[in-house]
Amino acid sequence: MATRTWKGTTNDNPTVATNWEEGVVPVAGDNVVFNSTYSNPCTLVADFPATGQFQSLTMVGYTGTLNFGDYKMYVGQGNYNGTILDAGSTADYTCGSGGIELYTNATTTINYNVIKCNNVKLQNVNFFLRSAAFGRYIDTQTDWYCKDFTIVNNNTYFAARTIGIYIYGSFIGLGSYNNAGVDLFTNTSSINLAGSGIISFNNLIQIYAPVTISGNYILNKNASFFISNSSNNAAGIYVTGSLNCNTKDLIILFGGLNFPHYVSIPEIDSLVITQQSNYNAYIVFTNTTRIYKKFQLFERALSRVPYCLVKSPTNGTLVDIVLGNNCKYLIYGNVLQDLRFNIPVKAFYSRINNCENVINGEFPDTKVSIC
Repeated sequence: MATRTWKGTTNDNPTVATNWEEGVVPVAGDNVVFNSTYSNPCTLVADFPATGQFQSLTMVGYTGTLNFGDYKMYVGQGNYNGTILDAGSTADYTCGSGGIELYTNATTTINYNVIKCNNVKLQNVNFFLRSAAFGRYIDTQTDWYCKDFTIVNNNTYFAARTIGIYIYGSFIGLGSYNNAGVDLFTNTSSINLAGSGIISFNNLIQIYAPVTISGNYILNKNASFFISNSSNNAAGIYVTGSLNCNTKDLIILFGGLNFPHYVSIPEIDSLVITQQSNYNAYIVFTNTTRIYKKFQLFERALSRVPYCLVKSPTNGTLVDIVLGNNCKYLIYGNVLQDLRFNIPVKAFYSRINNCENVINGEFPDTKVSIC
């Protein structure tokens, strides 16, 4: 393990030894430093390092440009008690399809594999998260700005911090397991998809925070968010931009303690909501919601059905749920309060309190033929 400091006096190629103060090209396990002594640009010509990961990347005081192009810089070897990425405040970053892949093998939630990337210029950088095994952590200690946010596998957890993650490109998950792709722990303040791109992940994304889609996004696959309000922090789904379902479903699973979960979606093609809380959490539709093709609202099957309270923001004041002419719907196992539908609907095994155009019923008899 060694520290290698960029000077870039020969050219901008990091694989040339004379571009480093120590006269040695960094290898896996090294700490790579860009500082205020030299502002010469650095341009990756291949994945760097070729194998493994640097222990850390520090950009403090560097005023030059780090260009990833279509290659990756791999950072975060081992279980490092300290900062693996300090993005600084003056460096400029550019990339094509490449970027920074952050690797973690830390089983401790706080002060291991620390990320400091509070720099709006990072909205041009793609980040890739990879963990060594299930239950490995990254401690993000500042707001996180990025272009594409890609979860390489399904085991990356974030430590409990109050931070905002701002994604200006696509939100992508490449993992193929059934566990959560990324777990944003209690006190995480928000995820904001603020630009334009796709939302595409194979699995559940578990978040203890509000999720806001303020840009223009397209679902490339069914998108499943497990949003759990465990600290009364306005957790929920908020769409203030444009969300094109692209024949896919936006699936929201709510659960957690005694606090409300909010739904603020002016219009959407397909919305699936299920309540999984074992406590007194409830769902609030904050404004008129227009759903054109598919609407499902149900509590998971438990002996205490109906239990999930779904309501308007203000007791006694109706909020509108407007279904399209050919919208398919299933409403099951809820306590519905202060909701107004534009067309008559039937809710199964539910309770109705001050609602319009909704009645309670039981499932009709169904005959199944097996050949």
